[in-house]
Amino acid sequence: MRKIILLLVFIFGACVVSNAQVNRLQAREAEWKSYALPRTNFARHMSPEKEFIFRVPADWKQQEGELKFEGPHTAELAVLVHKIPEGYPLQDLFATVVQTVKDTPGAAETIVTRKIQLQDLEARELFLELTNPEGEIFRSTSWITVSGPLAISFNLQVPAAHAAEVEPFFKAVVQSVIFVPPDQADFNILRAATIKTSTPGPIHEIENIVASLNEARADREAAVTRLASLFSSHADVTLDLLLDRRPLVRWAAVQALAKANNSALTSFLWQVIDDREPLVAEAAARAVASAPDVVENTVEHSMFGFNTKVVARVWPFMPREKRIQLLQSIFSKTAVRRGPPPAVVRPRSKPGVSVKVTELAPVKPGTTIVAAPVNMSDDPNIQVGALTLLTSISPEEFKLPLARVMEAKYDPMIAVALQVANDRGEALPLDALFKLVASSDQQVSELAIQSLGFSAGVSDIPRIEALISKDVASAKEDKDDELKLTVKKIRFRNELSAAKTPAQSREIISKAMSDSWSLGDFAWRYDCENTVSGCAPQVAMKRDVTVKPFGENLFPEKVRHYTAIPNPGQAVQKFYETLHGLQMDSPRAQSNLVIMMGSIREQLGRQLSAPSDATSLIEYTGIDPETPIALAAWTAAGARDSITGAHRRAIVL
Repeated sequence: MRKIILLLVFIFGACVVSNAQVNRLQAREAEWKSYALPRTNFARHMSPEKEFIFRVPADWKQQEGELKFEGPHTAELAVLVHKIPEGYPLQDLFATVVQTVKDTPGAAETIVTRKIQLQDLEARELFLELTNPEGEIFRSTSWITVSGPLAISFNLQVPAAHAAEVEPFFKAVVQSVIFVPPDQADFNILRAATIKTSTPGPIHEIENIVASLNEARADREAAVTRLASLFSSHADVTLDLLLDRRPLVRWAAVQALAKANNSALTSFLWQVIDDREPLVAEAAARAVASAPDVVENTVEHSMFGFNTKVVARVWPFMPREKRIQLLQSIFSKTAVRRGPPPAVVRPRSKPGVSVKVTELAPVKPGTTIVAAPVNMSDDPNIQVGALTLLTSISPEEFKLPLARVMEAKYDPMIAVALQVANDRGEALPLDALFKLVASSDQQVSELAIQSLGFSAGVSDIPRIEALISKDVASAKEDKDDELKLTVKKIRFRNELSAAKTPAQSREIISKAMSDSWSLGDFAWRYDCENTVSGCAPQVAMKRDVTVKPFGENLFPEKVRHYTAIPNPGQAVQKFYETLHGLQMDSPRAQSNLVIMMGSIREQLGRQLSAPSDATSLIEYTGIDPETPIALAAWTAAGARDSITGAHRRAIVL
């Protein structure tokens, strides 16, 4: 009986302690949320190895050589950075810190821990109150996180009587943290050259805007407009948002910078074009593409064409005349193979200027390197990349420079040029094509034969048929079949050109598409269903169309595949619960599954800028989780399913 009584006392006591902890945690969260950010000036600081940026009230005195600051009412702020093994879990680190603090007399009873976020990294808050030797109660608040091989801690110590007055400054400090990616050397150089002296400024409005961007149903357009005005008045602070780990914050910063139309900061948009997040890179590319000097800047910032990603991202948004200007500069000379691309460096004295060097040697800081710039038209690798851009413009805008390409005598580039011409349906010079048909490179030869289908006329058929093997023993079956198909293509084009009415054209195309799989794909290119205008008479687009919940009035009546999700939010939740309900063969496998799912969810949350305590992530995608999603795939009217160019897909959400 005595043992039972002791057990009941233990359980009751544990419940009381647990409830007390919950109450303290709720009180702490409510207290933190109630703090309004101070409307005072903050100064910019960086960690010793420049891994992250943070801001501290400008009037707080920094201790020389340390990241320690003295605030009002004897408050002290310390920023600690320690090296730890890569991959060391935050939970283990924090557990060690908590256990150490608990050993302090009187600390265990007042400790409160919270799961928080520092930027988009999972972090922990350690909160406690202690009495100093003078009998005064001090409050200690620490925010701790792990970033790669770094353990980072922000600690504020302040008399409890003045905590409500000082802690809002600490809130502003931790919200201002921005982790700097390791590949941002160019950004730092450009920033130092643009902003000569970092001046303190208010950060409350910027931090409030950033916080609003992470809300599930944020008004991001309004946030961009507010940020745009701050790029003029507080560029020193807003520029750092371009480094933020959260994609939506970087996107808003890029949009605001473009909207601000500040020519002194345009170079930063070129830095962001290489962003790892396509949404951010596209916003930057759109902003710079309309500038008068877009061609010159594209050449420079793409390392004279070797960084093809930059060219490819700006190209879709360039005006037509700028596209032509860029292509003309690339194909102005015959490319010559010279081995691997040259090394490219950016001198500190002139940020944003690239130079070509034949050998990299140690260079003293501040030394200006003078060398001849790379000519974009000199290297075949650059011209190969430029050839792929031609698929987005018509032959009437820019004709493929086949003669220039052939002068390079580089079969891979010739093959790309022929493939691009075939994709565009472009007619090429016949004499050049017949030379390429005889090429020893099989790919070049086959593509040249295919190009004859677009370039040759009926009068050239005997010349093509003469290439078909007469000797069965030495015949090349694949090549001969391609030549015979080319003859069919030429006859089809000739017959189509003689058609008098659209109805006759459609009959000829329909007959060709039923002839064979290969000719069917070719004939489909000429079908009116494969054009923007289509086959039906043009009618004005209705702007007040009411889309039915499952897209019934948008998709064609006959589809190959159709899927509808009535309630995406519920579907995602059920799928998540199903994964959690999986039973593995062993406890270890079960644990690994849980860890893997947690890791995937954490990564998705970071991509969507969702808070760590978000109950679900779908709200942060911008998709209404209560509205149906419908997907369908079909084949265009009049085409067979085997014609790949006639496949259509759409999603309604």
